[in-house]
Amino acid sequence: MPGLALDRGPRPHPRPVPRRAVPAVPPPACEAALGGVFSFPLRLGSGRLGALDLYCEVPRALSEADLVGAQVLADVAAGYLFNAQARAELREAADASGHRALHDALTGLPNRALLSDRLRHALLRADPDAAIVALAHALDLKVVAEGVETERQRLQARDLGCDLLQGFGLAPPLSAVEVGTLVGSHA
Repeated sequence: MPGLALDRGPRPHPRPVPRRAVPAVPPPACEAALGGVFSFPLRLGSGRLGALDLYCEVPRALSEADLVGAQVLADVAAGYLFNAQARAELREAADASGHRALHDALTGLPNRALLSDRLRHALLRADPDAAIVALAHALDLKVVAEGVETERQRLQARDLGCDLLQGFGLAPPLSAVEVGTLVGSHA
């Protein structure tokens, strides 16, 4: 296999080994009276993450194909461990990015709280009428200026950014029949 460096590890023991002779063998392996322990390095590039221990039921030497297969298994396990670590790091980075996207960097406040705070301060500093219109537009609302009776009021409402105007200065009150006639003439 290209790029595969074979590490045969220790040779198997010729007979089952009692637990007291090899303290690193897990109890289930001793209880099953496994006859051989083979250790293969978990490598990633030039680094070593640990070892993969494989057990066999009877003492025997591993064939070349067994050695290559076991080392491939160890390399796959190392890759899985590395990828699991990379996934965890990506998850942490995504969480941190999400937090930065939803919170102000200076205050740490959530953006909605920050927007509300900034709007409140703007309302305190600004012309109250302009602030109300700006707040309504920030919330995607339409602003209707009611009671417009003079040209000056119409211009002021326009300058404030009002979306609609209503009042005697634009049209006198109309009956239902007159509204129907007016709407029908503009259709």
